[in-house]
Amino acid sequence: MSKTERIVAIADIHGYAGLLETLLQKVVSEWQWDKMVFLGDYIDRGPDSKGVIELILQLRERYPGRIVCLKGNHEQWMWHAYYDPRSTSWLVGMDGLTSIRSYDAALADRFREKMRDVGPDLLLTKQGTWQLPYADFFERAMPPAHWHFFATLANYHSEPGVIFAHAGIKPGVPLEHQSLNDVCWINEDFYEHYAGPDWVIVGHMATDQLRGDGQPLPFVNKRRRIIALDTSCYRTGVLTAYLWPDGDVLATPPCQPNEAQL
Repeated sequence: MSKTERIVAIADIHGYAGLLETLLQKVVSEWQWDKMVFLGDYIDRGPDSKGVIELILQLRERYPGRIVCLKGNHEQWMWHAYYDPRSTSWLVGMDGLTSIRSYDAALADRFREKMRDVGPDLLLTKQGTWQLPYADFFERAMPPAHWHFFATLANYHSEPGVIFAHAGIKPGVPLEHQSLNDVCWINEDFYEHYAGPDWVIVGHMATDQLRGDGQPLPFVNKRRRIIALDTSCYRTGVLTAYLWPDGDVLATPPCQPNEAQL
């Protein structure tokens, strides 16, 4: 009989490298684990998206073959910008400028100036000749190892009895046929109608489960076999790890999000 792997899952980090570093220290020192799965949304909102990627790349070097990284909707939107120099959805809808600033503050200022110069047309039309300086971000400010990291993120990961995805899976659709939108974006059908035999561990949707001290907890729906881990670290200052199949939880000590990078 094969051994059941113990898998650590970590959800939305959103640029808080300090929180991630603290959580990883706790995981490595307190748990025995075989594999670690990051559920996506490494970037945006927080001040150090670049630092988050550096930490994960260092972790991969330390534990070769044991670190799995999935794509979140924030990475999906960033990648849209790579292919469309007039795309604004990542910048406006996802706080993408925070990620750009973590790589190059002067370049982030250039983006702001260009967006201010273009004005309302930035949102109202795609027919203009203006372009945002995405090439300078992706081809100059971003290290090649980071570019490769984002370009090779997996859509999902499965192990016997459990599926890992950023936001969920579409009920009734075979795993290999799930689209990127299915796994990266919240789907009401998933939470209301998923009835598959495997557990599904996700991030993306902030949990409203609270401990007695008011701190957030992962959401567990045993009937649907869903575990949601996003404890909104950019609001709560709490980043959480979950150990499958044990059910153990580790979290960073509560702090103000702006203290997490100090």
